Parts: sequence; structure tokens; C-alpha cells
Amino acid sequence: MSILQAIRTFFFYLLLGTSALLWCSLSFFVAPFLPFRARYRFINVYWCRCALWLTRVFLNIQVEVKGAENIPQQPCVILANHQSTWETFFLSAYFQPLSQVLKRELLYVPFFGWAMAMLRPIAIDRDNPKAALKHIAKKGDELLK
Repeated sequence: MSILQAIRTFFFYLLLGTSALLWCSLSFFVAPFLPFRARYRFINVYWCRCALWLTRVFLNIQVEVKGAENIPQQPCVILANHQSTWETFFLSAYFQPLSQVLKRELLYVPFFGWAMAMLRPIAIDRDNPKAALKHIAKKGDELLK
């Protein structure tokens, strides 16, 4: 990694962390008073778009969506092979409303977890895979209706 890349990466993480802390703190005070769709946009969509902008500006990661015409307009299930944080930003920014499946422990992380809890995610216990799968199926079915 070159010095310039290291500097750009440092500033990316500095701004990403700072923006996450500020956004989650602000969300804690503003979001409870918003209807769910507005809350979702405020907490998830706008910050994720900010994070994607930071990746483009500082890390030079460009996004090209191919086959967008094949994405259904009705509720659907999107499965992503979780490889990094990037797809979490992308999917949250461009598929709305979206219910994320996450490990329950993340909801206890100060600021971040509190903001995520306001989005009504499907929180699972990864120590009990069978129960987690049943919970995902039940909640997912409810959300698709």
C-alpha cells in the first residue's frame, strides 16, 4: 500500500467512524418521533449513501449495477454472501425498506445497536442455528405480506 493510499484509507475510516457516531447519536433523539419509513430513510438510507460516497471519494470504489431491470418491484428476499461491510451499505441504501438479519448482540452496541433496533431488524441467536432459521422464516414471511 502506498503512502497516499494509507492516508486516504485513514481519512476514510476516520470520517466513517465519526459520521456513524454522529448519525447514530442524532438518530437516537430524532428517529423515535418519525413514522417507520421516514425513520428508516433517516437512519439507514441517508447514512449508507454517505458511507458509499466516502468509499467512492476516498477509496475510489465505483459501483455499476447490471441487471437492475430484473429487480422486482414487489417485496422480495435479497440474499447476499456477506463478504464485507460494503454490501451492507449498498443494499441498505438502494433497497427500501429493507429488514436486515443480524446477530442479536449487535443491538447492544452503544449508539449503533440502539439506532439499528429502531429499524426493527430480524435479530437472531447465532448460538442456536435451528431456532434462528425458524425465526428468520417466520419474521421474513410476516414482512413479505
